Amino acid sequence: MEKKDIFKFISLILLILLIGSALKWYNTEKQLDSINGNFDKLKQESEQKLVDAEIIAKKKIEDAAREAEVKIKQADSLKNIYSNLIARKEKKLQNYYNNLYRFSGGDNYFNDFAIKKFRIDGNKIFVTIQNNGSQSIKPNFKIYFLNENGFITSEYSDIYVFSSIAPGETRISDGEVNFRYGTPVYYCLWREY
Repeated sequence: MEKKDIFKFISLILLILLIGSALKWYNTEKQLDSINGNFDKLKQESEQKLVDAEIIAKKKIEDAAREAEVKIKQADSLKNIYSNLIARKEKKLQNYYNNLYRFSGGDNYFNDFAIKKFRIDGNKIFVTIQNNGSQSIKPNFKIYFLNENGFITSEYSDIYVFSSIAPGETRISDGEVNFRYGTPVYYCLWREY
């Protein structure tokens, strides 16, 4: 083979290689364009889904807030009804029991001039009696304990037959109470001097 033919042959091979490289480059560019197009499409779809999800979440939050507001109004209404019923029940009990008080843990007080307060520890009761008057007194009394329905669940009494409380003297009357019909909610005092 002559030099000229060899040169033509090499030129032909180089041309084929160059065309093959150009085709590969062209196909790679097409693939990159397709990938970029797909990426842009996926990006737009993701952004739209995110916007849609935010709209749905916002709507659900607004719906939940409205529903919570309705439930709060219903709860307030029920609370008012309950408070009115309790007040009505207490008023009825107050009409029946002259001096009705709400029971609480710790010290419970009376608006009485001699029988001041009581405290219950377990089933033990301690009543503080104080004579601030100028004469001896015999404070016969009963404390009635009422459950939430107004039933007497227990009572405690102390009667001074042979003794009295001198002016300026303070005594603690103690004894036991057993609540038969539930925990007391109210208490009231009956007394005579």
